[in-house]
Amino acid sequence: ERSMSEDFLRSSFNSGVSGETWSPPDFPDRWKEYCELFRVEDATTLKSKALLGGLKETSLRSVAWKSFLGVLPNTNKINHKEWKKVIAIHRRSYDSLLQQYQIDPREAGRHMDATVSNPLSLESDSPWMTFWQNEELQKEIEQDILRTYPEKEFFQRNSVREMMLRILFVYARQNPQLSYKQGMHELLAPILYLTERESVDQNEIKNNFNSTLGGEIEELTNLLDKNYVEHDSFATFEHLMNLVKPWFQSDHPAGRRRDLNSPLSDSDENSSPVVEKCRMIQYVILREKDPELYQKLTSLKIEPQLYMMRWIRLLMGREFHLDDVLVLWDSMFSYSDKPDGSADLQLIDYICVAMLIYIRGQILGMDYSSAMRRLFKYPPVEDPLLFVEQALNLQQNPGVSPFVTPVGSTNQKSNPNREHSSKKTLVAPADNTVNRTRAPSASGKEENILNRIKSVVDKASTSSTTQRTTSSSAPPSSSSATSNSSNLKRASNISTAEEQLQKMKNLQAHMANRLERIIYSIQKEMLEKSSGKSEEEKMDAIMVAVAEMKQVKDVLSGLLPPESFYFEDLPSLSKGSTSAALDESIEIPSITSLRDNNDLKLQRRSSDPFGIAEFSEENS
Repeated sequence: ERSMSEDFLRSSFNSGVSGETWSPPDFPDRWKEYCELFRVEDATTLKSKALLGGLKETSLRSVAWKSFLGVLPNTNKINHKEWKKVIAIHRRSYDSLLQQYQIDPREAGRHMDATVSNPLSLESDSPWMTFWQNEELQKEIEQDILRTYPEKEFFQRNSVREMMLRILFVYARQNPQLSYKQGMHELLAPILYLTERESVDQNEIKNNFNSTLGGEIEELTNLLDKNYVEHDSFATFEHLMNLVKPWFQSDHPAGRRRDLNSPLSDSDENSSPVVEKCRMIQYVILREKDPELYQKLTSLKIEPQLYMMRWIRLLMGREFHLDDVLVLWDSMFSYSDKPDGSADLQLIDYICVAMLIYIRGQILGMDYSSAMRRLFKYPPVEDPLLFVEQALNLQQNPGVSPFVTPVGSTNQKSNPNREHSSKKTLVAPADNTVNRTRAPSASGKEENILNRIKSVVDKASTSSTTQRTTSSSAPPSSSSATSNSSNLKRASNISTAEEQLQKMKNLQAHMANRLERIIYSIQKEMLEKSSGKSEEEKMDAIMVAVAEMKQVKDVLSGLLPPESFYFEDLPSLSKGSTSAALDESIEIPSITSLRDNNDLKLQRRSSDPFGIAEFSEENS
């Protein structure tokens, strides 16, 4: 019932604001607005208007984004006189990149040795090798593009899909270390949607309004020229990616390491910038602003990266309707703590906290599964500016948020937009609430680690036995006391290594058992036809199982201590019961058959509809 009502609310909130029905105002009105917002020296008015939702009704939002992100020169002053020259440079640069990366292998290899330039060549300098690599990259990108905003007619057009493919392909080739990552298409989509929607026919405007508005209007028509929608979208996307690029990187920058169980330590080599940011938001900011909610999430063992990574990477792109996302991006891009006023996206930290506080009344009364469902399927919100206003309040005022009950308070004002929070007395968690110990790794290299430990134990044991035998047959000497001490120390080391080996074996067995039960749960939900559950209920159950599988992966990778995973188990299965339960009605395709059908990549993507898993080349 809650799901049905939320879908109705979401559709009613957004009725009548779809991009397909939007039409820009007459050009004279747009020119007047441009002069008021951009043909001024001080950028304060523009940024203030954007921060508080004032660009919602404007027809120049794409120009404002270019200004905020640095596509067009703009520090704390608007240099609109330079914009025509700068935008021309960006457009020529994109044309050059397209020409550089779109290769014709026959033409490129016309004067090369036939043993190198042929479709079967494996030489690294073969144009055919480059061509096949480009084809593979484009297929990967295209799979995501086909799923972009399926409810929007705009994104179903072939011309739009082709533009998105070219932009993402060029960016991936220009940045080979990062390449293309799933989710980038969702950052490009609002930019392309907005740029195309606000574009104009430059020649038509000149013919109709040059006589009344003068030649100066070319300054605006040049910025909005419909012939350069693709070029301008690439420039805006590229500058946005400069800000969010670390959030798509799998590894932490060299020289900086973090313990994932403590956002303040510097000892974990496996942490990535986006995971570090997620943990800082939940373990530092939320802990300060809402201790009770922080304590609840900690007690449920909900790791912030499970739900917040998608929020941050996609800038809330999946949590709200597209038109609401545009409003949030106005605020994120315009807000800055930098001296020069350039965008830094720091406001997103407090928007995440505001979103958590908004649903705190629900989370406080939920178990793990229900809380995860709520976090993955955020409820509809009538006005997204609510989160911007709360984020600014949280950022500017230290201590417990005024939107929650302070510690020790007995009075709580009712809020029609949020359920009452728990009446329990708030107790700030101690410093050791977050386990700062590093769990022994049991990841893909576990077998090698176990073998090395076993080898050390065997060698130590053999050495100890040999020394004891030699000692018993040899006559007493003056060094016997030293030898005994050395033997005791060696025996202690052997005992410690054996205990460590046994712990790792126990961890391996426990994680294997959990994975078996999780897989059974997913298979049952996906393939059982007579369960009586709706498709949405099945998807919720699968979503929670996938989240638990992600936590298993974190334990096996050493990112989480084993004890942090021991929350309520899935329905237990006795040994051997899995196959018996599945044989009756479930037939699972083998990995071999998936490879044979060339569907392995699609299978991986289909198994991650919620953006909570990552498939790096090493994992693949």
